[in-house]
Amino acid sequence: MMIGLKKLAFKDWMKWVNVCVSEEFGMKEVLSKLVGNNELKLEEVQRAVRNQIQGKKYLLVLDDVWSENREKWIELRDFFTLGGKGSKILVTSRSKEVANVIGDDPIYELQGLSDEKSWDLFKRIAFKQGKEKEDVDLVDVGKRITKKCANVPLSIRVIGSLLYGQDRNKWLSFQSVNVTKMRQGEVSSIMSTLMFSYYHLTPELKGCFSFCSLFPKDYVINKDVLISLWLAQGYLIPSHQGQALEDVGEDYFSILLQRCFFQDAQQNKDGKVRSCKMHDLIHDLAMEVAGRESFILTMTPCASHGGRRIRHLSTSSSNWFSPRHPWNVATLRTFFQLYSFHKASGDVAAIISNCKRLKVLDLHDSAIETLPSTLGNLLHLRYLDLSGNKSLEMLPKSITKLHNLQILKLCRCESLMELPKDTSRLVNLRMLDIDGCDKLTHSPWGMNNLTCLHTLTVFIVGRDDSKQVKKGELIDLKALVNLRGDICIKVGKFSSSNMPNVTQGAHILRDTRLKGLKIMCDLPREQYGEKDQGLFHEALLEGLYPHGDLRRMVMSGYQGRKLPSWVSLITTFLPGLVSIELSDFVGLQHLTSLSELHHLNYLKLSNMPNIQYIESNSPCTSATRASKFFPSLEELELQGIPKLKGWWRDLSWMEMELMECGGCLVNSNGSMEQVVDLPSFPCLRDVRIIDCKNITYFPPCPHLKFLDLKSVNEALTFCMKRRSVQSSPITCPAAATATATSSSNLFPTGMSCNPKDASLFCLEELNIDNPMVFNSLFREFVLGVVRIEINFSDQLKSLWTIREGFQRCAFSVRLLSIYNCQNLKSLSGGGIEHLTNLQSLSIDECFDLDLEEDEGMPWKYLSSLFSLTLINLPKLVNLPKGIQYLTSLRSLQIERCHNLKNLPECFCFLTSLQSVHVEDCYNLKSLPECLHSQSSMHLLHINNCPQLPHPYLQLL
Repeated sequence: MMIGLKKLAFKDWMKWVNVCVSEEFGMKEVLSKLVGNNELKLEEVQRAVRNQIQGKKYLLVLDDVWSENREKWIELRDFFTLGGKGSKILVTSRSKEVANVIGDDPIYELQGLSDEKSWDLFKRIAFKQGKEKEDVDLVDVGKRITKKCANVPLSIRVIGSLLYGQDRNKWLSFQSVNVTKMRQGEVSSIMSTLMFSYYHLTPELKGCFSFCSLFPKDYVINKDVLISLWLAQGYLIPSHQGQALEDVGEDYFSILLQRCFFQDAQQNKDGKVRSCKMHDLIHDLAMEVAGRESFILTMTPCASHGGRRIRHLSTSSSNWFSPRHPWNVATLRTFFQLYSFHKASGDVAAIISNCKRLKVLDLHDSAIETLPSTLGNLLHLRYLDLSGNKSLEMLPKSITKLHNLQILKLCRCESLMELPKDTSRLVNLRMLDIDGCDKLTHSPWGMNNLTCLHTLTVFIVGRDDSKQVKKGELIDLKALVNLRGDICIKVGKFSSSNMPNVTQGAHILRDTRLKGLKIMCDLPREQYGEKDQGLFHEALLEGLYPHGDLRRMVMSGYQGRKLPSWVSLITTFLPGLVSIELSDFVGLQHLTSLSELHHLNYLKLSNMPNIQYIESNSPCTSATRASKFFPSLEELELQGIPKLKGWWRDLSWMEMELMECGGCLVNSNGSMEQVVDLPSFPCLRDVRIIDCKNITYFPPCPHLKFLDLKSVNEALTFCMKRRSVQSSPITCPAAATATATSSSNLFPTGMSCNPKDASLFCLEELNIDNPMVFNSLFREFVLGVVRIEINFSDQLKSLWTIREGFQRCAFSVRLLSIYNCQNLKSLSGGGIEHLTNLQSLSIDECFDLDLEEDEGMPWKYLSSLFSLTLINLPKLVNLPKGIQYLTSLRSLQIERCHNLKNLPECFCFLTSLQSVHVEDCYNLKSLPECLHSQSSMHLLHINNCPQLPHPYLQLL
């Protein structure tokens, strides 16, 4: 078996794919797994794979092959010969017969670990870090146990995780157990170890693990879905009073993960596990302990299972149910659809009428338009997933008879008009997911009765003016004290006929355990809205007061002139916020202070037409205040704030010709005294400022790595003026050649004008649309940048305008993209020739650019360039002769250059060229003969070039 292969880095391949094959080994089965679609016809899936790998050097890993059908193997192998030179197929199997069937290709038989490495692995798993030195008496016991594992890594991991944290008696008792009598390397040896570990699980964990037999090998198991399925089956037993079932599920999952029943755990941004897989042998164990009660319905029917009393059924086939199936479905407890088919997949009425004991029914993405009223007869149903049925407009009223229902998923049901008016009768509901149901106009009346709810994705107020419909009100959320995770409150447009109830003092969300709060207020059709809407919003949202442990907050469309008090005092009420997004605050003129939120990592402010400053208070001169200035902020975006002038209300930028930096910050009295200890962002790495045309200054950010500036004031300064920089180009990041002539009160707190600090100011990426700002950045503080994207529209006719910037960052630039510079006429004399370390150059939509240059400029200086991309250049008739100097060039891509006539014979000098891609060049009439004989070439791809003798796709 191949273990850990996915963690390796295959840098020499253009594409590599790992496919778990197992028992299904045929052309269609393997190719379907490659494209992730089981429903395509053989011709369609062949075409899809061919488009992915044709001409590309690939590595394909066929994992856990069992088929001994040589004919199928030859058919598959022959198909994959269409890849590029050097492509490889690696097959892993637990059977020597399979290896013999494949042919005369080299066979590598995996051996067990050495005794030393076996002990090192066991020690890492079974002991807390460094604790083996303290538990000396257990070391000898552990080494004897390790030998019982026969040097098999999976056995060692499973046994080690089982003993982790156990007392000495447990270790001693385990030492006397004969784990295996088999020779090392035999599957039975490992399975006996795994079975032993399974027997040491509690009954509840055994049930949870055996249920996982429903998932196919190599299936990505969503943790939250798995816990919900366990919950619906009744497997989750609280260990103490008051423990939520969802927390029990988290504990069970963690134990199974720790004991190696799960692997390949993937985490979200918060560091929490979101998915996992099972090792193939672990999956075999799950299938064995589940016995005949579980079954996976695949594309290939298996008649031998007829007559089985199946309790749990999962399907990877679109034809998932019909009355003609031979199973005894009356005993079915679980019907789970593994994949999204986006088409009618079976007889819904049949499964409902024949499977009356169902606890789990998953019909997601099945193109269901209507549901039968008999759905209400599934009285045992606890889990119902109807998500992604985009044509489903109404739910049957009978759904409210499902009093045992705990999980109801309706997300992405785009046509769903309303929830049943008696939804409040589903008193055991723990999850209601209606995210993406954008046609819902209101939440149903009586939502406050659903006190078991732990997950409510969306709550809607104010959209429906109808007085005939009872609607839920925001105050209903106060009773839902068990809410956790994220909720989106959608606020519709109010009128005098549906005035919101005042919520002041209600503290609606104070007792919940929410981590994320999104408030989306519908924007009125009139520009900048109606004044009444702002008053409605202020009255409605004042009483929310989320729990102080809130981590994420989004507010959009708020029309009020003043913020709710819990937002105005956000540092006090919500000190744990990590992410904030505020947008479309069209009535707001003043923001609350956010700088002292110690955990804030991400901040986005957008579409605020009346905001002039971010903070009202001026920066304090004390070092204490400076140390609290956005201490954790790493990413900041300011967009669509046209009146924004700067950060602090009391400070403004004043141009002064006599000052080296061109100006300074002054307070409202014109004094410069308060600028001495200007605070800086200690962690800020990513800044986007877009459509803020009046902003003239920005607080210092000495650790900046990504900068995106679009539609900003040409006078913008980052208050990080370096005192004196040599005019010669500066390498990055070691830019210590800068010299300082004197101290300056314009340096922020925590920074000095010491030239050693210059190494901080090397950007990883700069995106910019103004040539003047481009130059000023390098004059002020930027000493280098790795990647530059310039989009100067009609502002740039010659690169000479930005020559200064190119000279100052010459040795650092590796990637340059010139996009949409519509009036740019030439690349000569603009400083590109100074970018001697440039590796990738892309030029796109420069309609007036002529690449015909004098004396090979700038090409003969770009000896490090290995990638050149030319797209939509109408004046490109012939490639410049200077291209012959690009001796390191590996990849050339030309697209939509409609007037290009030929590729020059000087290609013979491009001895490193590996790939040429030419597409939609309607007048291309010839190719250089030398392309066919160059030994370095791997791929020549010509598409939609009708003037060539015939369509091209030639692999070399």
